[in-house]
Amino acid sequence: MARTILIDDGVVVDALKHLPRAALLGHSGRSFVEHLLCTWRILADWRMPRAVCRAGFMHSAYSTSFYPHALFRLDERTRLRQLIGREAEELAFRFCTMDRRGFWDQLVIRRPRPVLSYADRLRPGARVRVDRQTLTRLLIIESANIAEQSKADDGGPSPWMSRVLRWWEYLDERSLPRGFRHRPTLSRRADEAAIEAYRRALTLPRTKAVRLLQWGIEQNPWAGEPRILRALCLRECGESAEAGLGARAGADLLSMWGAAWDKRLSANAWKALAARIQSGAARRRSAADYRFVCAALARPTDRPKWLNV
Repeated sequence: MARTILIDDGVVVDALKHLPRAALLGHSGRSFVEHLLCTWRILADWRMPRAVCRAGFMHSAYSTSFYPHALFRLDERTRLRQLIGREAEELAFRFCTMDRRGFWDQLVIRRPRPVLSYADRLRPGARVRVDRQTLTRLLIIESANIAEQSKADDGGPSPWMSRVLRWWEYLDERSLPRGFRHRPTLSRRADEAAIEAYRRALTLPRTKAVRLLQWGIEQNPWAGEPRILRALCLRECGESAEAGLGARAGADLLSMWGAAWDKRLSANAWKALAARIQSGAARRRSAADYRFVCAALARPTDRPKWLNV
């Protein structure tokens, strides 16, 4: 299902005209071009510099350690520079040619140094020196890439937040994405516990689901969807004020991440549900109720148009 993506960068709009192959290639269950645009959108929502956002848009242009399909040959670097700019192309080239397998996890373990190096995947045994600012920008692009595509086999949540937040230990607070004013933390164990609680809650009546969702929120306070579904349960129980606050908090978290945790719905769809809860529309069964939303998550073909955004 194609997502609605706001593109407010003319350079990206123009570059799209040169990527017909990206619309034909697949990536994690949809077109490659959708993945590229969604990664760019996350970086833009994080208020990253334009060069970083544009590099994120072309982060797999020359193929990568994990994605074998190139949109440009390495001898076409000048062409890509003309499309997105020299600084953005340099970042995209580095991202494509670095051997990223396990690199970010090891980076945090080793602790930061002023100048580091990474393995060049195209030249076995060779290493490329990089300054901290460049490495920070590459890490931010990788974070958006992971946030955009990570999901369980059924599209539901996977423990990507704890992975990304662990990487962010390398960042100074000024480099954190917009909205994360203080360094967030989340252990892998808490991340997985929150996912298990969330999935169990989707099978329970709303009175029991409320308690389990709250427990999951305490385990992972950075995911918006459990807060929105808990707010929906509270709205149906007549607790409108608390429901409105919970829905707003959930929508704010989705905006901070720029990506859904439970990717069976897009971030826009989750925010549309939160808006309905805040407006009171969720009180009408025809609009949405807890069981209705749980069923829509399980059966994508049964979703109404307002959830397919």
